[in-house]
Amino acid sequence: MKIRFRAFLVSGALLLAVAPVLSACDQYDDSDSRSFDVKDKVTGVTVDSAGGDIDVVAGDGDGVQVTENLKYKSGKRPSTEHFVRDGNLHLKVATSCGSSLGSANCTVNYRVEVPRGVAVSLHSGGGTVNLDGVSGGVDASSGGGEVKAENLAAGHLTASSGGGAINASWSKAPDDVDVNAKGGNVTLHVPDSGYQVSASTTLGSKKVEVKTDSSSERHIKARTFAGDVKVLVAG
Repeated sequence: MKIRFRAFLVSGALLLAVAPVLSACDQYDDSDSRSFDVKDKVTGVTVDSAGGDIDVVAGDGDGVQVTENLKYKSGKRPSTEHFVRDGNLHLKVATSCGSSLGSANCTVNYRVEVPRGVAVSLHSGGGTVNLDGVSGGVDASSGGGEVKAENLAAGHLTASSGGGAINASWSKAPDDVDVNAKGGNVTLHVPDSGYQVSASTTLGSKKVEVKTDSSSERHIKARTFAGDVKVLVAG
């Protein structure tokens, strides 16, 4: 832990304030990871990382591969659990990390490789949610982090962020997109096609580059309160 001294002059008296400041490298005392394969046939994956990052990539195999990266302060190792129910794999942090000295006591970051066509539901309290090549339906949210997706072939995307940006690109035209960044920017890159588009922002700017077609069966709804909204042609 680094100790930073700050001096304040108040009514002629010099006061020293001692503030503990945790750097990113020493926020946690310990770390470990584990990886495992899920051989069960799954049609969906749900991840709740509490406040950690979630990375989901499309794989070529039939199974799901999971890596959990744990970081924690001394004596605060989090526990995790996973199970398959009705064809859906659930991954979650089973204990509350809590916080001390203004920082979280622990965090769990997930990396999940899923088969093509598997739907994913991803939720983080404040970490970044990343997706690459996913072709099943996507429901992704972060309380304060970013949602980033690339090379999507998913027909459906619902994404939200409490304050971070949402950036997504598709290799195949989506059928239904509904994103809300609240305070961040929204940038969507979709294949050139006709879409029903609803794009809105209260304080930022708006740019819709794709062809709009009120009779199209493809829908895009993109909104934020304070950021910019862009719906652009991929390529």
